[in-house]
Amino acid sequence: MKRSLEAELFRCRRHLKKLLEAQELYKKEVERKARELDQAKRILQQTLDALEVGILVLDTEMRIVFVNRSLKELFNISGDVSGKFCWEALHKLDTPCAGEKCRIALEKSQRLEEELLFLKEGKKRVYLVRTYPWIFEGKTAGIIRSFIDITDRKIAEEYEILSGISMYMAHVVKNSITPIGGFVKRLAKDCQREENARIFAYLFESIFKLERSMFEYEAYVFIKRKMPYEIFDVSLVLKNLKNEILSEDFIKEFFLEHIRDKFKIEMELPAKSVLMLGNELIFTIAIKHMIATIISYGAEELDLDEVVLKIKAISNDVFIINFNFNYAFPKEVVEFIFEPWKASKGRGFDKWGFAICKEMVDYHSGSIKLTPDRSSCEIKIPLSHYHY
Repeated sequence: MKRSLEAELFRCRRHLKKLLEAQELYKKEVERKARELDQAKRILQQTLDALEVGILVLDTEMRIVFVNRSLKELFNISGDVSGKFCWEALHKLDTPCAGEKCRIALEKSQRLEEELLFLKEGKKRVYLVRTYPWIFEGKTAGIIRSFIDITDRKIAEEYEILSGISMYMAHVVKNSITPIGGFVKRLAKDCQREENARIFAYLFESIFKLERSMFEYEAYVFIKRKMPYEIFDVSLVLKNLKNEILSEDFIKEFFLEHIRDKFKIEMELPAKSVLMLGNELIFTIAIKHMIATIISYGAEELDLDEVVLKIKAISNDVFIINFNFNYAFPKEVVEFIFEPWKASKGRGFDKWGFAICKEMVDYHSGSIKLTPDRSSCEIKIPLSHYHY
């Protein structure tokens, strides 16, 4: 009997040992799963905190389940707000807010959006707020709200409208001026008296300069609007541009008759194709206006007998274009050379070529600067592979 009890006790002890070992293994597995779950939670939290989009998750009672960093910054929240009512933690209210979008999303499982104005860092910002039903295991467990700052987009949309109006007005003014200039020119030819001829010539020159200013302004607004990126062969564009700027149409469009033989352009281009990520049309327009500004300023304002412009393009880690000219811009001109609209009458600069070119360079993530002696200008633009 005694031996039987001892054998039974031995078996119980052995089973107990196995149970304890199994319990220890189970405990370690639970701890491992808990660590994995905690790590996954941290990864998810850090991922959502990295977004510049505010994320808010609410249950069916409008209690906060989750908020990310961007939302905390938007509503100036500190500390843990999990479990609190949204109107309490976010809006600092004692009673529920209207929350119409939230109720509709809960009751009808609809995705809704609205634009709301928030005060962030002392400035008004427009946010696109999207509300989604939060479906968990086939049932609506609450709602998810995202807050996206669309202030810059709204400004861009408004600018698009205004720039469209500006381009239209510039086009109308330019079309109105052109026939007047042609009529004045014809009158100048018909009036053989020297005194009248001088007056009409001066009048025609003024009208031409006004027309050219509108043309430059139209180009500036066009480039300011921005356009989609594309890959283009910049060396081929410059090669074609070399022929275009010496054409009769280009010369008539940009220069007064008495300076059309007063300039010389030399271009040195890379022998092979160079691909660039940007916009070919924007690039072409800007370089044309840059060339026209350098020539017209030297011939008209400085009254040089000849303006020599040497353009050298180099393909290295970046694409470099050097404009060298045989004169120096006065110091008072350099102050306004990239912002001609800031110049006042009798001082500054009234040509838009450098401003147009700067917009193009900014668009291509490059740089533009005059050399210290003010007799050359250098443009640097990253090549396509630097954008990827």
